[in-house]
Amino acid sequence: MNASRTYITATVLLCVCALNFGSCNKKELQISANPTQVSGSGLIDVTWKTHGYETTTLTSNPVISGLPKTVTNNFGPVTDKFQVTTTTTFQITATIKGNNGPFVDTRSVTVTVKPGGPIL
Repeated sequence: MNASRTYITATVLLCVCALNFGSCNKKELQISANPTQVSGSGLIDVTWKTHGYETTTLTSNPVISGLPKTVTNNFGPVTDKFQVTTTTTFQITATIKGNNGPFVDTRSVTVTVKPGGPIL
């Protein structure tokens, strides 16, 4: 009876560890902007999150002051504020090393700047 309890306990612990390990390896990469459209120019929020990657870099095209920004391991969610004066694409690129070379994943969001003055 004692051996069977030990076996059951060991089996349960193994299952719990396997479930936790599986969730730890889950990769997540998210980016969003608010607002995604401004008139003339504007201050926008870029929110991003990474999980399960070794390094992640936030960039923009065209380049905005303060970027690129590189972080390691799990990060966020965090919100950065940027002034945009022209249509701008923000991209996060995440990398993890693998046996056959690095695995790279990207996500992006575009903020459109329409001609004209600020919306009142």
